[in-house]
This record gives sequence, C-alpha cells and structure tokens, in this order.
Amino acid sequence: MPTDRQAHRLNIRHAQRRALADWCAQGRLAMEPARQAWPDTEPRPADWHRWLQRALLALGVALLCAGVIVFFAFNWQALHKFTRFGVVAVLISALAAFAWRRPDGDAAGRAALFAAQMITGALLAVIGQVYQTGADAWQLFAWWALLAVPWALAAHAPPHWWLVVVLANVALLRFFSVELGAGLPFTLLFGVDDGKLVGLWLLAAALLQLVLWLVLSAHAPRAGVRGQGGVRLLAFLACAHAVWLGLAALFGDRFDGAMLIVALAALLGLGAWFRRRNVDLLVLSGIALSLIALIVAGLGRLLFEAGAEFGGFLLLGLLTLGLSTVSATWLMRLHRGHVQAPLSNVEPRSREQGEAARPEAAVQALWRTLAAEGAVEGQPPTDTEAPWSVRLLTGMAGWLGAVFFQLFLLGTVFVAARENRGAILVCGLALIALAALLYRRRAGHTGFEQFALASSLTGQGLAFYAAADLLGRARAVETAAFWCGIAACEMLLYAAIGNRLHRLLCALAAMVSIAIALTIAIAMGPSTPWQGIGWALVWLAPIAALKATLFVGVEGRLAALGRHHWLAPAADALLFCSLLGALIVTGIGHPLGLFTEPAARGVPHWLAGALFAVLLVGFGIVETARLQRSPRRRTAICGVLALCAALMAGAPAVVAGVLAAGLALRRASVAWLGLGLATIGLGFIWYYSALHWTLAIKSATLVAAGIVVLFARAWLARPGSTLGTADIAEEGTR
Repeated sequence: MPTDRQAHRLNIRHAQRRALADWCAQGRLAMEPARQAWPDTEPRPADWHRWLQRALLALGVALLCAGVIVFFAFNWQALHKFTRFGVVAVLISALAAFAWRRPDGDAAGRAALFAAQMITGALLAVIGQVYQTGADAWQLFAWWALLAVPWALAAHAPPHWWLVVVLANVALLRFFSVELGAGLPFTLLFGVDDGKLVGLWLLAAALLQLVLWLVLSAHAPRAGVRGQGGVRLLAFLACAHAVWLGLAALFGDRFDGAMLIVALAALLGLGAWFRRRNVDLLVLSGIALSLIALIVAGLGRLLFEAGAEFGGFLLLGLLTLGLSTVSATWLMRLHRGHVQAPLSNVEPRSREQGEAARPEAAVQALWRTLAAEGAVEGQPPTDTEAPWSVRLLTGMAGWLGAVFFQLFLLGTVFVAARENRGAILVCGLALIALAALLYRRRAGHTGFEQFALASSLTGQGLAFYAAADLLGRARAVETAAFWCGIAACEMLLYAAIGNRLHRLLCALAAMVSIAIALTIAIAMGPSTPWQGIGWALVWLAPIAALKATLFVGVEGRLAALGRHHWLAPAADALLFCSLLGALIVTGIGHPLGLFTEPAARGVPHWLAGALFAVLLVGFGIVETARLQRSPRRRTAICGVLALCAALMAGAPAVVAGVLAAGLALRRASVAWLGLGLATIGLGFIWYYSALHWTLAIKSATLVAAGIVVLFARAWLARPGSTLGTADIAEEGTR
C-alpha cells in the first residue's frame, strides 16, 4: 500500500503524462519532443526498489498476522491455556523489542508495531477461548481499540490510528446492534423502533471523532494523527451515517422531519468546513453525492405519496441530473481555482525538486522546460479534465438519471407502443442521436454532458430491448450472434462519441457482451452454467490483461501520435474486466464448487493462472530491458516472478492483481493500483479459505510465507546489496 509521499509522486508523474498526451492531441507539442520528454515520466530502478521494499514489508506482516490469527482460531485443546498466553506474549514482546531497536520513523519498526496491534486482538480472542467470558462482540472490539492506542502512540504514524478508528466504530455499530437485537446494519436502520436515534448517535460520534482528529493534527501531529487519510475516513463515515439517518427519517414507520433536518445540516456543515478550511475534492464529492441521495429520496416520497405515478420518474431524473450538474460545476470551479493558485517562482529543474511541488506546479515546470528547448510556445493550456472523484459523481448520477428515465419511458412509451417494436427502436435511436449531438455541440458543459449520458444510456436500453423483441425475444437473447451485435454497436458508439466517461461505459458494455456471447457459444447445456462462464473467462480475462499490458507498453507512442485520449478509456475497461474475470474464475474454481454441481469444479482455473503468469513474466522481461538491467539481474528478477506466479497459479486473481499493480506503477495510475491491490486481497482470501487444509496447516504455511517474504525484504534492503546501493546512489544524484 503506497504511503502519502509515494502516492504524491505517482500523482505528479500521472499529471505530467496526461499533460504531454493532451498537448500532443491539441497540436501544441510535436511528436519528437513528446517522445523525448516521455521517458522522464517513467519509473526508474530506484522507484521500483522502493516500491518493492514497501510491498514485501506489507505482505510479510499481513501473512504473519493472518497466520497467527488462524493458529488461534484453531482453538487447540492440546495446548494448555498458559501456553497459549505465553505464545501471544512472546510474539508481542518480540515485535515490541524489534520496534524499540529500530530507528525512529523506520518503516520496519512501524510495521512491527502494526502487527502488535493486530495480535492484540488475537490475545483478546484467546482470553475468550480460555475463560468463556460470554462477552459480546462489541466488547472485544472496544477493548481492542483501547489497547491499540499505546501502539499507535509508539508508532506515531497515521495508519495505526486508522486501525484504532475502524475498531472503535465497529464496536459502536455492534453495540447498538446487540442492544437493540438487530443482526444486520440494514435491520438496525429500518427494522427497529430506535433506528433513527441510533443513526443520530452514530452521526454524532463520527463528527466528534472528526473534530478530535483535526484538533490533534493541528496541535499534536508528532503523535501520528495527521494527513488526509484519517480526515477522509471519518468524513466518509459521517456522510454514511447522515444518509443513514436521513433515509430512516424518510422511510421509517413515520416521517421524522427533525431527523431529516439534522442529517441535511450535518452534510451542509461538513461541506462548508471542507470548502473553507480544508479543500478536498474527494470529500466534497462524497458530501455532494450524499446530499443528492437525500434530496432525491425525499422528493420521491412526496411525489409518489401524491400519486405522481410514472411522471414522477421523469421529475426525479431531471432533478438528479440538475443537482449533479450544479455539484460538478461547483467542484470544477474549486478545482480550477486550486490549480490556478499562485505557485512558487522557483522552477524545479530536477525530478526530486519537482516531486516536492504540487502536481500542477510540476506540469507548469515541464511546460517551461519544453518552452526553453523551443518545443512549445506561449502559456500552458488550461487543464479541463475533471478529477476522478468528480467523474465518479457525474457517472453515478448519470446512471441513476438513466434508470429514472427508463422507468418513465416504461410507463409511457412502452404502454402506448408495447406492440409497436419499431416505434420503441426509433425512440431509442433518437435518444442516442440526441446524446451524440449534445456531446458534440456542448462538449465541456457539465449539464449538457450529464443529460447526454442519461439520454444515451436510456436510448441504448430501449434500442436493445426493441431489437431483441424484433428478433424473437428469448430466442434472440440466448444466441451468441445477438450479443456479438450488441458488442459491435457499443464499439460504434465508442468511436462516434468522444466523451471519456461515455467511452468507458461503452467499452465495459462491449466486453460484457463479448463474455456473454462466448459463454453461450461454449456452454455445454443449461445444467452447467458456471462451467460455461468459467471457460469463457479463462481465455477472455488474460486476453484483456494482455491488451492492457500492450497499451502500457506503447502509451508514450500513442501520446506522441495524439491517440492517447482515444484508447485510454478502453484500457481502463480492459483492466477492470480482466480483474473481475480473474476473480470470477477463482471463485468458480474454489468456493462455488462446494455448493454447485461437480461439473463446475472442472473449470481450468490453473490455465488462467498460467496465462496470467506468462503475462507477468513477460512484463518483467520488458521492464527490466527498459531499465537496462544486466542479463544476470534480468534472469533473477524474472525467475522470482515466475516462481511466485507458479505458487499462486491456482488463484488467477492474485497473479492478475500483481500484474495490475505493476502496470499501475509503470503508468503512475493510483486507480489501477487500487484495483490491483483489492484484487490481490480478495483473490487470496477467496482462494485460501477454500483450500481443504486444516487450520493448523494453513497457519503454518501463512507464517512460513510471511517469514520468507520478510527475509527477502531484509536481503533487498541490506546495506551491502548491489541493487540497493546502486538505486540509492542513483536516487541521491538526481
């Protein structure tokens, strides 16, 4: 998991790469200067060395903690109770001693303290095993959070405090669930009499924690309570509880206007704070989305209580798009004001100086460097691309608006012309044409783009429904040719409409359609649906990963040719579908095989793992060649990658996640990195939990793997390491 500083470096490189691609597409930068400037945005050996050390440290600690927890979950009756306590005490003491001997702020020492925090929870579980105290789950989490505080104070690092925050809030949630007899959060929200009061208490607790974090970060940052990570975590938690309270007030047994006003006031107060004192577009986007959800839900209740019927869906769709447009416009204004804020007059000539500045400053410094070389002229163009948080807000609002419009058309057009398939088809095509016209004539206008997105999605739904009806309904949908036609239509829309978000959705729809078509083509009958899906994804997921890898390899050439913006959404969709397919194959090959027919167990997940392993090793070969490593070092690196991929070939999601993380670090994409890390975690848990091993064997293998990984990290970081010395020297000369 990247630290704040590493994420900042990735953001700077990503901003520079995007700027070069945009300048080439706008004709401001010629092809040859762009090709010469692009290598400066690529990672260097020291970058890979630093990332690998962090990754091995995090992986080793995670494996060790998981092994210890699984060991005590086995609940060994053969071990005396004092033996169990002694094992936990020795582990915690060893971790504390190791951290005490490390320098202040050392990553390994902080990792040891984090492991001690986790094993403290295992100690409490052992106490519950031995003495059968009968304590509720909330008490376990509450004591765990309390005992984790000294370790966080010793580490004085934000991630340790994040764990304290998570444990404390889980304890609160479990406390109210137990006290009110609700098993699940949804039941706690709508299934108990005091649900609104619980939501109010949880909202107040989240706001109090946020205020406490801000106060401590201002007056005691050395304790580790600092950075935006904790602020964002608590802000999103407060938004979730505010939406919880608002929905409970709207859709509970009776309407509660006071609670709804409290929820809206909390969200507006958070928005005012983060607008005035701590500008954070990610948090502000979450607040805007929460407000939109409550306002639309409240108006929906009023409309349908008044008997609005299907016409209410049209009003809800227009309201959703209008609110999201206002929010996105306001957020973009804040973003542009932040970008155009006065920057330092010091021009960062070296890469190390550039990393210390903001991404916008690094982009302007890159422009000045190119201008000094005569490659560009004039002032740098204004960055018009919205941040990903704003794009996520507009995308979700567009989807919701499209759903409302389709429900409206379902009750109007479908009722009036349900027997006239041609009219429905014409209506769908007209909406798609309207969307294309709006995207072309009003490009960059958030409101028109929002309406165009909803119009296009609604039109596609109508057109595809009418086409299926004309071709025989169920018979057409059950043919591979129909879904291939859908994929072809989505590809045409991808080429015709240049909006990035629209292209991303079209690419996703095309890939899903191709997967369905291949599943139908190779299905062996209705009794083996899981096997058909598995066989289709075994090939499609690695092929999608191969295409994403090829895109990363030629990204600089595409940017120089001005084609980067044309293919980037497809690359995002390819990676997402590849990781999702790998997760599905891993699940079908293991846990679902325990509950479905034996034929589902025949899905060759090992084949998918082998194909992903080949891609991972190939990426290693290409990357080491780009870095001009010696043949001996290339062989060693590729051998290690091949060995690790072979060990996890039974879990294609893990190998695919590692490949995605490598591609993300190569192209400086935090979004790709997040997807890769999430896939690694989900795939490993999914795969390992389904192995038919005893808990003792699982514990031993996890601990052994963690020890091996940590030894590898220690070898890589040793002072006499040739790789480490070379990379550190290179880093120091920059």
